Amino acid sequence: MLPPAIAFSAALSRGLQATLVISCSPRMGVEVASISSLRRRAALHALLSTAVAHYATTAHAQGPPIYPILAAQSATSWIGQRDDEETFRTMVLIGLPDTGRLQMPPSIQFNLFKAIEPTLIEDRQGPFMDAAIEYLEYTRDANDLVELAKGSRRQGAPQAVTLDYLSRAIEAAKGSTAALNRMVPLLDK
Repeated sequence: MLPPAIAFSAALSRGLQATLVISCSPRMGVEVASISSLRRRAALHALLSTAVAHYATTAHAQGPPIYPILAAQSATSWIGQRDDEETFRTMVLIGLPDTGRLQMPPSIQFNLFKAIEPTLIEDRQGPFMDAAIEYLEYTRDANDLVELAKGSRRQGAPQAVTLDYLSRAIEAAKGSTAALNRMVPLLDK
């Protein structure tokens, strides 16, 4: 049984402190209630690592931690919303170093998916791993394309090139989100 809310803190560089509050529902839905930091991406990675380490070493852990998957689903909830997609494109085009809550899907280690697979009911294992592999591939593509878009912008490439990379990145992120949406219900026991 998971506690209703969990708070994790992590120290970041330059004395910054970040706090992540995760609320858990009985159907394993997770909502990231707040992340307070000047560097959201670094904070999220540090906090998720802290959360995973916490659950890997406590008696509360029943099998492998699923928080990285649930946090990824929460973090990518903006994908597919036209206004947010346009805002993301604009933020990258003007060269903002941080896109705030509008992030591409986070990378999750394949080993985590492999550790979760045997804990699932047998008829869910195949579809879960199919969705996990799709997630990994789409996530890699989305993040690589965003980096290419940022690089093309810095190098003065025509705006059409940067926009093409961004459009392809958002399409790949939609694939990641679809894979997560297929995967998460399979985690419910």
